[in-house]
Amino acid sequence: GGRARLEGAGLQLPGVQVTRLVATAEGGLDQHRFTLDLDSDHGKTHLDGEGTYAGAAWHASLEDVALDPAGAGHWTAPQPWQLAFGPERLSLPQGCLAQDAASLCGGASWRLGGWKATAHVAALPLADLQSLLPLGLTYSGSFDADLDASGSHRNGQRVKLDATLSPGAIHNVVKGKQVTLLAYQSGEAHLRLTPNQSTVQLSWRLDDGGRLDVDNRIVRSPTPRLSGRIRGELNDFDIVPALFPQVASATGRLDLDVSLSGTPDAPQFSGSVAFNHGEVRVPRLGLRMSAIQARLMGGGDHLTLTGSARSGEGSLSLDASATEQGSAWQLQGSLKGDRFRSVDIPEAQVDVSPDITFGVDGRDIRVEGTVSVPHAAAPARPHRHRTGIARPGDRG
Repeated sequence: GGRARLEGAGLQLPGVQVTRLVATAEGGLDQHRFTLDLDSDHGKTHLDGEGTYAGAAWHASLEDVALDPAGAGHWTAPQPWQLAFGPERLSLPQGCLAQDAASLCGGASWRLGGWKATAHVAALPLADLQSLLPLGLTYSGSFDADLDASGSHRNGQRVKLDATLSPGAIHNVVKGKQVTLLAYQSGEAHLRLTPNQSTVQLSWRLDDGGRLDVDNRIVRSPTPRLSGRIRGELNDFDIVPALFPQVASATGRLDLDVSLSGTPDAPQFSGSVAFNHGEVRVPRLGLRMSAIQARLMGGGDHLTLTGSARSGEGSLSLDASATEQGSAWQLQGSLKGDRFRSVDIPEAQVDVSPDITFGVDGRDIRVEGTVSVPHAAAPARPHRHRTGIARPGDRG
């Protein structure tokens, strides 16, 4: 038997910056104990176990496994991991990690010509995946998942992933305040990868009674083809007052139905986004805009936008279209209204009737038309009268 110790720092490995490495071994080749401590930009790893070497294969029992992925807490193995490694095979029949109520269990095997891996995730907090998700957002809730993956020279690479989400939310900080971007009661995700195609299906059932569904497919060929559809219904617009403090409340319904086509490198979108039954209150101006409607339609190189709203006894309407010309877009439209109440406070009431056309062509912007004011009123301020009492001797 004997002892060995290896230390390193500042090591650059593919995709990993190792800041500290300490490995020890004690015993002989046929039976020995070992430890490994590794610190990197992805977190910390600690392994402690014993190994044997016989029949051209190394077998290890990892009695102590502890992982601290960056931003994902502390994970430990409740049971030892059994690992086997030989010239033409590698296997980990079952290994588990646990953190509070969350657990991650999986196994993997490799033999010359093919590999397999399975995993089961239970109650994993989304916050533990912060480094893998879009930056600047925070996440609440957890998910369960099952993974089955394999690969071989004969059948290619195949992946099957099914996940379910617990109630949760996605948050962002807007002007110093935490705002909920999306709150959901449940969700599902399904991924399938085969040599011929890949499919992704996502769905959320939202707290506001709405939904969001994504179905995407890529067919692999000399020219990959993309197809899919995004559909949704949103009824919560509390983010609007957070973005615009002068807005006290905003309600309505947003319906989304967009189709995907083209290629992964040059996706094409077509469909519509419609906002209906909208109402917005702006107390500072005394405004209560109701019956707000907007609809964006089109695809490829042409879009149309229509909208309308009511305020006071009047209304406002918008019609616009945009066409792609080369690498630039040309926009033209009109804004028309009749006695639209723009200010309604005790100090003033103002109605406007715009009749405007506009256009954008590259850097050229054109605005023409008139804005008439059919009604503008402000209450008269009372005049102050000076009064006095004549004293004896004063001249009248």
